[in-house]
Amino acid sequence: MKKIAFVCLLPMITFASMVRAGEGAKAAVQAAAPFMDDLTFAMVRLDLQRIDLSAVRERLQGLGMPKKELAGVFGVIESWRRSFLEAQGKEVIVLLNWADPLDAVVVLIPPQQKSDRFALVQAMEKLPGFKAQEAGGVILGSNYPSLLRKRQGQAPPELLAALAAVDGTVLQVVVVPPPPLRRAFEEMVPRFPKELGSGSTAPLTRGIKWLAAGLELDKKLSVRLVLQASDAAAAQEVLKLVGLMYQAAGQLREMKELLPDFAKLAPMLTPKVEGDRLTLAVGDKEMSQVLFPLAAKVQVNAKRAQSSNNLKQIALAMHGYHDVKKSFPPSASYGKGKALLSWRVHLLPFLDQAALYQEFKLDEPWDSPHNKKLIAKMPAVFRSPFQTRPEDGKTMYLVPIGPSTIFPGTKGISVRDITDGTSNTILVVEASEAQAVYWTQPQDFRVDPKDPARGLFVPVLNGTNVAFADGSVRFVSHAVTAEGLYAMFTRNGGDVIPE
Repeated sequence: MKKIAFVCLLPMITFASMVRAGEGAKAAVQAAAPFMDDLTFAMVRLDLQRIDLSAVRERLQGLGMPKKELAGVFGVIESWRRSFLEAQGKEVIVLLNWADPLDAVVVLIPPQQKSDRFALVQAMEKLPGFKAQEAGGVILGSNYPSLLRKRQGQAPPELLAALAAVDGTVLQVVVVPPPPLRRAFEEMVPRFPKELGSGSTAPLTRGIKWLAAGLELDKKLSVRLVLQASDAAAAQEVLKLVGLMYQAAGQLREMKELLPDFAKLAPMLTPKVEGDRLTLAVGDKEMSQVLFPLAAKVQVNAKRAQSSNNLKQIALAMHGYHDVKKSFPPSASYGKGKALLSWRVHLLPFLDQAALYQEFKLDEPWDSPHNKKLIAKMPAVFRSPFQTRPEDGKTMYLVPIGPSTIFPGTKGISVRDITDGTSNTILVVEASEAQAVYWTQPQDFRVDPKDPARGLFVPVLNGTNVAFADGSVRFVSHAVTAEGLYAMFTRNGGDVIPE
């Protein structure tokens, strides 16, 4: 289901883990029905009055999420929640429709006797990119104004039964695949791949009526999943498919890296068949075993993306320097035959840091009494998210030093001197933290032709991000050969560059 992931676009949905679905499921369906049609496939119910943000925050911190970032996110969420509650808002419903744009979210607030409808519209419009209006007593909001309308359809008859299956849990998500979607899936994927038995997909598309998920979160986390099949035989077919999916997933290299104990977890994550239903209850222990590595992976990916962005800015600044000086900067400036300041200092005017550049005494070394005071002013672009001590003024962003690199000595190299091609030659690397230097210090990554990877790779990444001379940023895996890596460091070796 392509849009389930977009529930995460609305922070209140992402962190609404303390929402408790009350007894008003029928009223919620009635309120939402005018805004549903035969392509509405998912519904999420939230009760803003029962969100315990402190419990959610504590749980996420327990999973290793950084406290500083959580504090900022939860501050925004609490502000939104306060606006809704002050307007006497209570329940929030999110609808996802297959025909809507990929990132579209429709949110509605059912009628409440004491609610301030005008204030609720204003509160809804505090959400990023949202417009809102009242429609028949319902407050309707969306990040696409064209979706602020009633639809020609009705709520799926299975919706109420699906909500009832997870009633009482803190967060309810219900998926009812509409008939057009089932048919489209059968046409696009008539048979499963070999890993899943090569059989027809019809038992899946025709055998599943709906899927409901309910989440509980206070000091512990638990999830209840219920899948309603068309009959007992269809339920058995779905269970068989789940087993094949787990078996195939366990063979994937990515799964082995992410969840080394997946084979042990699979039995605990396998649903039980109860007539024509499959049910799965996952407790705190099992959820932690799954979420801890997932949370760690999310953090690593976020840091990797930030580092890639830093390298991109540095590479663009290098080209800005080249446009003015007709060459890339040398690795350091020199005075009386002695290295004074790093290329990072001389790149400042091209990173919108001209004022900081003017504070340096360019004829003095980096550790002179005056220049040494400026180490603490290191721009954020030189701070790697993988550094454990980013406050010490050191950087992991270095240029490769060596006779055949872009930084061979005291003079800058121009693009025309890179005969191997700018897209094949490394300009800047993110080295391991052990290689970090003070950002003003004229010291960088000296390439060893026999072991060019020595000191390069970031352990948690099993590789590292590098910026090439064409301005692109790519990931170099630790599996690269020494010959292939050295070929990427040289500018004029005529080497064969690996994929």
